[in-house]
Amino acid sequence: MNAPANIVPPYRHSPLFPLGKDLTPYRKISSDGVRVEKIMGQEVVVVSREALRALSEAAFADINHLLRPAHLKQLRAILDDPEASDNDKFVAFDFLKNANIAAGGVLPMCQDTGTAIVMGKKGRLIWTDGEDEAALSEGARYPDGSGFGLRVALAARLGVDPSWIVLGNGSNDVLEMAALAMLAPGRSCVFSEHAFAVYPITTQARGARAIVVPARAHGHDLDAMAAAIAPDTHLVFVANPNNPTGTWLPPAEIEGFLDRVPGRVAVVLDEAYFEYLPPALRADAVAWVRRHPNLVVTRTFSKAYGLAGLRVGYGIAQPELAALLDRVRHPFNVSVPALAAAEAALGDEDFLRRTLELNERGLRQLTTGLAALGLETLPSRGNFLLVKVGDAARIDRELLARGVIVRPVAGYGLPQWLRVSVGLREENERFLAALAQALQ
Repeated sequence: MNAPANIVPPYRHSPLFPLGKDLTPYRKISSDGVRVEKIMGQEVVVVSREALRALSEAAFADINHLLRPAHLKQLRAILDDPEASDNDKFVAFDFLKNANIAAGGVLPMCQDTGTAIVMGKKGRLIWTDGEDEAALSEGARYPDGSGFGLRVALAARLGVDPSWIVLGNGSNDVLEMAALAMLAPGRSCVFSEHAFAVYPITTQARGARAIVVPARAHGHDLDAMAAAIAPDTHLVFVANPNNPTGTWLPPAEIEGFLDRVPGRVAVVLDEAYFEYLPPALRADAVAWVRRHPNLVVTRTFSKAYGLAGLRVGYGIAQPELAALLDRVRHPFNVSVPALAAAEAALGDEDFLRRTLELNERGLRQLTTGLAALGLETLPSRGNFLLVKVGDAARIDRELLARGVIVRPVAGYGLPQWLRVSVGLREENERFLAALAQALQ
């Protein structure tokens, strides 16, 4: 798979499934909206969106024989074939997608209806309809400043009103909105030691005082954080799971903490890695938002959804607090492609399931491999692992010299540790081999 995301052209450019010479069945249903054209030396069927909706099941039955059950089975096998090319996978999926659209029939080329694909570095295919393809090509125009379509989709999924949703250029953007709205000179912000670097950075940028609470077992000590809230405290950051340590707080601890925080203090619960949690461990954070008008829950499409390069995240808060964040939000902060891709990705439960499975396998592979090297790791609920290597700065340089990039975390107060992201099996193997060499 290609590393950078890219738009794959329609499959008329692929010789995998040419239409052939017999176009009689297609000509039977030709009309103003259905025509045959010669493109790149091949005859293809071009169908308008209106015609596709209007065509009856009977008309599609005339052409259904061109794609028999054995052929459908072959197409599905291509999707599961790790050796198949990106373009062949696109072709196979688009055939099957159009077969579904046709209510049991198939139309091999639906050019005007539009099908766009974004190919991610992990091989993720994001399918969109014609409207979304148009959105992806509208780079010369400003996006919908309110992100209305995505906010409505998120609200429906979460069971809240769209006024409870704030969109960001990644959830990092929403974290900074909270600081911009709540912090100023003469105010303070509470967060944990070893927590996300944006918390101290954005606090300092606002001229506020940082109250850094010592970590407990490399994670949040919520009792100590509640006790640290001062009269001038206006904001508290809590990450769950935490980056970079991967530690996780049980729901009962978070609920107890929220009950102790004064209503005048805003709490940001950073759930960037929420989707990596096994379903049994996922708390209903929206229910907490309903009970606590001072709570903002932030999530992102950058992690488990695989859209880091497009930068889109969101916050969930009651309308009054959400409106406050929206007032300090930069205009047009989420791009047209990001809005379209996030809305398309939102309902892709199969991809999320496969992502979770892949991540769990990768965590086991890395944990086992690092233990074999005699190294200590922290249990992680994210898509990364913290490993203690001693002279982390030297090991990082050695790994870089071998073409492997990890995250030094000395700036988090962890000078002997490195954070390594879970990759594909081959990438994990390459890291473990390079680390074994670097340790010698």
